[in-house]
Amino acid sequence: MRSLGADPRAETWGKFADDEPNTALLEAARYGRLDLIKRFKVDPKRDDLIELIAAPADYLDRATLAFEADPQIEESIEYLIGFRPDLGQPTRSGRSMMDAFFLQMELESSGGFYP
Repeated sequence: MRSLGADPRAETWGKFADDEPNTALLEAARYGRLDLIKRFKVDPKRDDLIELIAAPADYLDRATLAFEADPQIEESIEYLIGFRPDLGQPTRSGRSMMDAFFLQMELESSGGFYP
């Protein structure tokens, strides 16, 4: 589709009213598809790097996170971090990656869970 002029940043919507908008670039980041991320040519001025870096979190198995994440996802995150984004910058949700990280640590230590 890319060769036909499809925009990997074009927003699509899910079936449900409360679904977040999605893009092909975000899906590539979510599943650690570095080949597609590179083909879509990430632009730090246009793309929300923090959102792309955080995208895989919903799909990782929390039980295995303590041991090792999927190497494919690690590679894509390392590639995106190479653009040197400001990790304190908020995403669309209004939280930064650092906020989410510390909130997760706090909830896990209290026996809670933060998706």
